[in-house]
Amino acid sequence: MRSILYRPKLRKLLIPLTLGILLFAASRLIPSDKPYADVTVFIIDSAESTTSRQRKIIDLFEDFSHGRIVTEILRANCKPRRLYLYNVDDAEGNIDRYRYLIALRRTVKYLDESNISSAVVNISLGMTTATDEERRLIREIIDSGAVVIAAAGNDGLPESSYPAAFPGVISVGAAARGLRQSYSNYGNIDIFAEGTYRSTQFAVRTSDTGLERYSRTVDIHGTSFSAPRVAGVAAALLQIRPELSGTDILQILQETANPVTGFENGSLNALDALAAISPRHYALRNIRNIALGIAKIIGIGVIAAVILLILLPIEEFAFRQLFPYRWRSIKIRKIEKIREKQQKSPRQIRYIVDCLLSRDEHIFDKAHNALLEIGVPAVKYLIESWHYNAANEFNDYKTPLYELIKEIGGQRSENFLRQLDEENTYQHLHDIDDS
Repeated sequence: MRSILYRPKLRKLLIPLTLGILLFAASRLIPSDKPYADVTVFIIDSAESTTSRQRKIIDLFEDFSHGRIVTEILRANCKPRRLYLYNVDDAEGNIDRYRYLIALRRTVKYLDESNISSAVVNISLGMTTATDEERRLIREIIDSGAVVIAAAGNDGLPESSYPAAFPGVISVGAAARGLRQSYSNYGNIDIFAEGTYRSTQFAVRTSDTGLERYSRTVDIHGTSFSAPRVAGVAAALLQIRPELSGTDILQILQETANPVTGFENGSLNALDALAAISPRHYALRNIRNIALGIAKIIGIGVIAAVILLILLPIEEFAFRQLFPYRWRSIKIRKIEKIREKQQKSPRQIRYIVDCLLSRDEHIFDKAHNALLEIGVPAVKYLIESWHYNAANEFNDYKTPLYELIKEIGGQRSENFLRQLDEENTYQHLHDIDDS
C-alpha cells in the first residue's frame, strides 16, 4: 500500500477508484421499487418547426418541432413504454381546430378500446375559446381515468387558456426560482414548472479552406415546456403507483412543490414528489440533502478560512505549514526571478532578506547567494533587519546576518560592525561591574 502511495500515477487513481467504490456501495444500499407498471402517454401537439426562423445556415442543422421538444422534455422525466404524438397543425403551422378535435376523438377511442390501466395526456397548446365538443371529449378522457395536463398559456393574463381552464385538467404555469414568469398566464394554476428549453447543435462541413464548424443555440420559453415536465412526473408516479387518480397525483405535486411568490400553489419538485411514494427516490432525496448539507458546511468553512486569512496576519505561516514543499518552491522561484533583474527595488531586496531568515536551508542558500550578488545596496536592509524580533520563529538569526554583512563589506558595513563591537564591549564591561 505504501508503494502505491509513493507512485504519483497510481496515487492519482485512488480518488476516482474510492469514489467509484463509494457510489457502488451507495447504489446497493438504495432500495429498489417494485417493477414499474405500464403507462401510456398521449401528446397532442404541433409538428411544425419552431426554429426555422432562427436558422442562419440552410440544411446544416436538424430542425426542432414543437411536439418533438415537448416529447423530449417529457421523456427526460419518464420513459413510458407507449407514447403517441398526434399532430394537430395545418400546412402553415397554425393549430387546426378540426385536427385537434380528431386527436381528442382518437384518444377517447384508444382509451375505450384498449385495456390501459394508466394514461397521461399532455396538451401543450391553448385557445381563448372552447367548443362544446372539446369540453365533452376532455371530460370523457378524464372520466376514463387518464390524467390530463395542459399548458396555461403565454399571454400573461389572469385566466388560463383552454383546455387548461376546463375542470379536472391540471393547469400548468411557468415559474423559475420561486417567481412566476411574466409571459405565463396565472388564472387557476394548479402547479408551476420550469418553462425554458435550451439546446446547442453543432455541424461540420467541408469547404475550399478545409473543415468549417458551425453551432446554433436554441433558447425557447413557454408554458408549453412546463406542462411536459409535470406530465413526465405524473407518468412516473403512475408507473410506481398505477392506482393513483388524477386528484391523488395533483395532491402529491402540490404538497411537495416549491413555493412561488404570490401564489398558493407552488412549482414542481420532481424528486420530492417521487419520494412521497417511492422508497428508492426517498433514499435518493436523503442522499441529496446530506450532500447539500456537507457542501454547505464545506462552503462555510472555506469562506471562514478565507476571512481569517484576510483579517489575520497568518496566511503565509498557515500556507507554509499546510504545503511546505509548495511554499519553498514559490520562495525560491521568486528569488531567482529577482536575481535575473538588472535593477532591484528596495521591496525586492527586503523580500530576499526575509527569505534569508526563513529557517529553511534551501531558501537560505538561495537568499544568501542573491544578497552577495546584490552587494553593498543590500547592507542597508540587512542592518534594518538586525533588530527584527522573530518571536522565536527563526531561532538564531543574528549570526547569519552578522557574517553576511561582514562578507559583503563596504563603508556602511564597517561602521555598523564597529558600532556593534563597541556596544558589545560596553555591555561586557557593564556585566563585569554588576558582578
